[in-house]
Order: sequence, then structure tokens, then C-alpha cells
Amino acid sequence: MSDEKSLAKAGLISPCKKVSVTLQLDAEVLKWFMRHENGKNQINSALRKYMEIKNNQRLKLDDINNVKKQLMKNFYTE
Repeated sequence: MSDEKSLAKAGLISPCKKVSVTLQLDAEVLKWFMRHENGKNQINSALRKYMEIKNNQRLKLDDINNVKKQLMKNFYTE
């Protein structure tokens, strides 16, 4: 869980601002979410989780690339 999310849950900062948008979804996808309680909130939660996963993957990829660069630098300077 992100630090910002933890602080928001603790009431130390306000949660992320919600913005109204027009979004086209597959009917089947929308029906699936709406069958569950708070379907719209679940869509937001699913998108947020996807965003966090992609951010974490990007961070890991950046770390791997930095290690590669460092190894190459060390290899060519020795």
C-alpha cells in the first residue's frame, strides 16, 4: 500500500480527488462490475491497483537497467 494511501486512511491527508469522466467500457465488463456492491468504486479500485502494479514494474525495470549500467561501467573501467 502506498504511503499516501496509508496517510489518507489514517485521516492525516484527504483521499485522492475524484473527477467525473465519460468512459466507454465493454458492456460485459460493466455488467460484471455492476453485479457487485459498489461497482463504480470497484472499477476505480481495479484501475488504481493496475496503476500501482505498472508503477512497481517500472521501478523494478529501472532498477534492473541501473544495475546493468553499473555492471557495464565497472566492466569497461577495470
